Amino acid sequence: MRALKIALVSGVIALAAGPALAQVPFCTDNRPTFSNRPSLGFSSVDPIQEKAQTDQMRLRRIGVEAISVDYWNGCIRAWVRQPGGGQAEEFYDPNSLRRVG
Repeated sequence: MRALKIALVSGVIALAAGPALAQVPFCTDNRPTFSNRPSLGFSSVDPIQEKAQTDQMRLRRIGVEAISVDYWNGCIRAWVRQPGGGQAEEFYDPNSLRRVG
């Protein structure tokens, strides 16, 4: 009887979490990105931080006022300045820069 209760509770939790998980953006297009910067294999600059700065500049070129950029589920996660003040979290495909989510 206890196993049945656990199974029922687990099922209800899974069903309740389903719609929330559907709202999570995923960017699965993992084509390699091109870098025109030569590298000798050693650098004092963190490659992830350097990529984030490059992607922030790419977003700004298309009119997105990105304050900071990091990565989440394969997407570019940008904190974007809003016209009325404040910031909002927005997600972009790293290859097309199309907004997702």
